[in-house]
Amino acid sequence: MNEPVTVSVVICAYTMDRWTQLQDAVGSVLRQDPGPLEVVLVVDHCADLEGRARETLAPLGVTVVANRRRRGLSGARNTGCEVARGDVVAFLDDSPRLRRRRVQGIPVLGGTGDAAAALDVSRAEEVVVTIPDAPAERLELVAQACEAASVPQRVVRERAAVVPTATRAIAE
Repeated sequence: MNEPVTVSVVICAYTMDRWTQLQDAVGSVLRQDPGPLEVVLVVDHCADLEGRARETLAPLGVTVVANRRRRGLSGARNTGCEVARGDVVAFLDDSPRLRRRRVQGIPVLGGTGDAAAALDVSRAEEVVVTIPDAPAERLELVAQACEAASVPQRVVRERAAVVPTATRAIAE
């Protein structure tokens, strides 16, 4: 009988400015079923972030390591590969790189924190949030922006229920 493939998820981070997004990314991975063999957080030369991650994320089972290589994403990923024990290494990026790109053909205007500005420029008729495990504080940002702009919003917990008909998207 074939042995199941094990997966190590490696997340690289470098700044305290993205602490909330980092927590969201780690939480999302930890809630997966089945989950990965391990979650490895590689901190790229930021002592404050490393300390906070060790205090907060290590007790959840996250392996927190300092980048042992040259500063930057390549060095951090190489450190993650050295530490990872899984058959497959999956890299998860918590950065807002979707901005100014498209998801299913829909332009992404920004993250949840950019909801108010995105609503100002998009003339949206409705906001559909499709982040199944979005933390309450993130959903609240979107809800407040929608209320201020008088735009209805709904949260869809299952992907199959989403039909992309909007002209703009907000992603984090």
